Amino acid sequence: MKGAGLVKSMAIVGLVMTLVVLVAGLARGRAMVGAKPNLTPPAMAVAVGSLSPPPPPPKYMAKQELADLIGPRDLEEVAGEYFEIFDANGRPLFVKTTLDPNLQSQALKWVNSSGALKAALVVLDPATGRVLALAGSGNPEFNAALESSFPAASIFKIVTAAAAMEMADYNSMTSIAYDGSQHTLYKANLAKGPDQGAHSSTLRESFAKSINSVFGKLGAFSLGPNQLEEMATSFGFNESLDFELPLASSYFELGENPDDSFRLAELASGFNRDTRLSPVHGALIASMALNGGDLFEPTIISQVSDLEDQVVYRGRPKVLTHAISLQTSEELSLMMQAAVTEGTGRKHFSDAKTNPVLSKLILGGKSGTINDETGAKVDWFVAFAAPSDDQGDDQGHDNADGPGHEPIDGHADDQIDPIAQNPQSPSLALAAVIVHDGKTNFASQELIRKALLAYYSPLLNPKDPAKAKAKAKVMAGQKTKPSPGRS
Repeated sequence: MKGAGLVKSMAIVGLVMTLVVLVAGLARGRAMVGAKPNLTPPAMAVAVGSLSPPPPPPKYMAKQELADLIGPRDLEEVAGEYFEIFDANGRPLFVKTTLDPNLQSQALKWVNSSGALKAALVVLDPATGRVLALAGSGNPEFNAALESSFPAASIFKIVTAAAAMEMADYNSMTSIAYDGSQHTLYKANLAKGPDQGAHSSTLRESFAKSINSVFGKLGAFSLGPNQLEEMATSFGFNESLDFELPLASSYFELGENPDDSFRLAELASGFNRDTRLSPVHGALIASMALNGGDLFEPTIISQVSDLEDQVVYRGRPKVLTHAISLQTSEELSLMMQAAVTEGTGRKHFSDAKTNPVLSKLILGGKSGTINDETGAKVDWFVAFAAPSDDQGDDQGHDNADGPGHEPIDGHADDQIDPIAQNPQSPSLALAAVIVHDGKTNFASQELIRKALLAYYSPLLNPKDPAKAKAKAKVMAGQKTKPSPGRS
């Protein structure tokens, strides 16, 4: 009986244990219903857990922020259109410029071999403000093309002429009487008003020949301090021009005695060392005679991208102000053309009607010369160029000015409207400045001439048709657009 009881007890224990196993298995199965299986191998799980979160996407840069990163470099290291910089976190960024690689390379070579104390050349597209070449020498700390330490000299006559036409009812053929020689300025020259004097000259002739007494009278008698200052501001003086490189502001100041007639004469004629101008700004001023009177914000960067090829900055054309009317812009264009054909700009462009490249261009410019505070000669030339429609030896200058525009000094009328002549052609605005050391004979006009020939020769006088075709494609993106109101 005891044996039978023991067997029965063991059978009951076995049954209980079986039930316990079954219940535990059932519970384990129910716990797994709806659960996401872990398919990650242990090694992979460790790796995933150790990854840092992805970096945030790059933010879009402001123009000034980019300028701070690039710094005042001289662009010597720019081979072609691209260069590399690093952001505040040390990540590389790739910068595509608006530069014309060939022209930029040549410009660097010219300024560095000029032998001058300082030299700078800027070439830009007058329809957009895009810089095609920017080169400066003579300052290891700061690119001379970005400096505003240069006295503006007679380049400021562009501003005064615009003020006279916009604010004092002058036009390019208005006559002004004056005394004294053309390139000096004395208080005795201001003893009489604009309608009295031993000599007489139109505004256009006075501009072309840079007659200081005429422009002095404009400032002292016809304009005055407020109008001079207002027009200087419209032209960008004393203003911060946003640029992707650190650009110094050009400077104009009336002084302690703004109503002093001789001080006004000095300012209006550029016969002073106080008014200062940067080469970049000089080229922008020249462009206003070609683009209908717009002051553009300069740009030298097309775009900036990161390692993932995400664009973090894109340069865009921006008009800062419509500084002068279309009519005044056209009159300035005519006067600047006269300066090249019959005035102070003719020396290095005497073959403009016979040269195989220059003869196909409409050229305008303004010179400026003054000694700085050290006695060094500061030599300026700002200019514009546009391919003519005719492109013959006479540039198609068949009195295109129309009625009321008489030639100066009785010469044939060679001044025409470059945009109306060929609105789809690429045009240039340029500025060059040379600070002479007394040893070099290199001139600013020579620098401008070299730039024009280097840029336009492949298109207008091609020796290699394939290169000319490639150049034409590049230039097609740099067209000067007709000004508002033109057909």
